[in-house]
Amino acid sequence: DVEADLEVPYKMIADVETYPLWMPWCTSGRVVGKPVGKSGGEPEHFDSLVGFGFETGTFLGTVGDTVSYRVSVRPPGSEAPGGASVRADAVNGFTYGKRLVYDWRFTSLGPNATRVELDMLFQAHNVLYMPIWDS
Repeated sequence: DVEADLEVPYKMIADVETYPLWMPWCTSGRVVGKPVGKSGGEPEHFDSLVGFGFETGTFLGTVGDTVSYRVSVRPPGSEAPGGASVRADAVNGFTYGKRLVYDWRFTSLGPNATRVELDMLFQAHNVLYMPIWDS
């Protein structure tokens, strides 16, 4: 639970272009193309590119990648069931993994109080990449 109105954490997670300002090891974030709205209460979605990287201090040098996500957003106050949410899905995989999904949910607990929940799915291409994700 965080001491903030629901809009604050929701906007932080939904705005991929500000990720480098607060997310460790994030080097870039940008929306690719225009957001697409859906009908019938389905969330709006957009494609994005998020860059990550860090210096390992080993023979590996800098390890990083740019991950392409399909981001689905359900803003606070939308009429869709389930409340506010942001789901980022690397459906086409990336250098170190077959799949990476972040599923954020935001529930107002009252003025200046929000429950933020995150489920994450990671499928590695190879077991040798697991130490990077476990650190």
